[in-house]
Amino acid sequence: MGGKKNKYRIKHHISLKENGGEVFVFEWLEKEDVCKKNKTQFQRNTLQYFLKNEVGIDSQIAHYDSGAPYLVHSKKHISISHSGNLFALQISSKDAVGVDVQLFKTGLSRGYSYFVNEQEEKLHELSNLNLHLIWCAKESIYKFKKGEVKLYREDISVVEIKDDFLRVVLKTGKKIKCQFIVQNNYLMVYVSE
Repeated sequence: MGGKKNKYRIKHHISLKENGGEVFVFEWLEKEDVCKKNKTQFQRNTLQYFLKNEVGIDSQIAHYDSGAPYLVHSKKHISISHSGNLFALQISSKDAVGVDVQLFKTGLSRGYSYFVNEQEEKLHELSNLNLHLIWCAKESIYKFKKGEVKLYREDISVVEIKDDFLRVVLKTGKKIKCQFIVQNNYLMVYVSE
């Protein structure tokens, strides 16, 4: 699948019927754009372009003080993520959303003590894949909670990792389910409750 004028390629499109939502992972194909000096502006423009041309939403993306994105003059909830030339976008007409996409990194294990807590160390083998899943789940939850979660290590615990979903418990006791997709060079985690 290619995007308008082949600027992007959709890698995944998931319809979430239960909450009127969708999740997209797409790859930006024009490599020279990814290397531009103002990456933040490039990322905003890319997501704006995709929203308008693929999803049919012609609304500006703005950000709350917490950094969480929202669509101006729209009641839809949105979450966005990017890693290299990969972008993830989750939209819902009913519920809050949270998504994270991450290219696999070889050095993530060196900094795992920043985000993996003792409970997770006991429950899970800390393989490269599981570390990426734990990190992405916590990023997704942070976005889902619109920045209300402050300390990844203390406030969010991944208590279960299965074939395509994770169970997360917040410090408050709230349980949240996340789905994920793993590919050769990246993974994507999104809140699916």
